[in-house]
Amino acid sequence: MSAPLELLLLLATATAPGCCEPSMAAQDAEAEIEEIVVTGRRIITRTVSRTPVGATLNEMTLSYRISYDDLDLRSGAGRSELERRVNDAALAACKEIGRVYPLAEPNDAECARIARSRAMYRVHEIERGNKSHAKKSHD
Repeated sequence: MSAPLELLLLLATATAPGCCEPSMAAQDAEAEIEEIVVTGRRIITRTVSRTPVGATLNEMTLSYRISYDDLDLRSGAGRSELERRVNDAALAACKEIGRVYPLAEPNDAECARIARSRAMYRVHEIERGNKSHAKKSHD
């Protein structure tokens, strides 16, 4: 199977409705692993494929899991490193989709900005949790 076709199949699987919604147990397991999922999304202006059940495929997503268990998020350096990892993953995901589908919208930079923004929401939740944990341990 060719690499672009493998990527298309991976992306088609990732965008099938309801296939990838994490259960509460999966969300709890994700929190224990200490990672963040960064997902780039691009709209394809023409139908690029059909799923096995015949639905058209018009949105591509590619996700990277970013580990942060080696970082101290209570420090500025740890938070900066996690933000750098999120930025890098967002841009990599969007550039890969753009490489396979160059006419996809939005462009790489805008796709990465949106992916980064969504992932940083989760980063800020985690940082707030670390701050409240640090406060409790000092009390």
